[in-house]
Amino acid sequence: MRLAIVGTGNMARAHARAFSDLKGVEIVGVAGRSNESLENFGNEFKIEHKHTSIKSLYRTTQADLVVIAVDIDQTSEILLSCAEYPW
Repeated sequence: MRLAIVGTGNMARAHARAFSDLKGVEIVGVAGRSNESLENFGNEFKIEHKHTSIKSLYRTTQADLVVIAVDIDQTSEILLSCAEYPW
């Protein structure tokens, strides 16, 4: 399974650690708001594809599943953006 993660904070890190331990799961991309946090997250979990938009995250990774781990005030907007793609 190819997995993408939206968010780079503590909750996203917890999800990345959990999914990294599962056989057959590959974290193929991450999306976040700042390039610095994306670089740090990507380096920590060895994720090549780092994006600041949901559109580019999906188009680049063609992930099977997306995990949304963002602040509550961003959740609705991110959910609507992610719903545009067949994760």
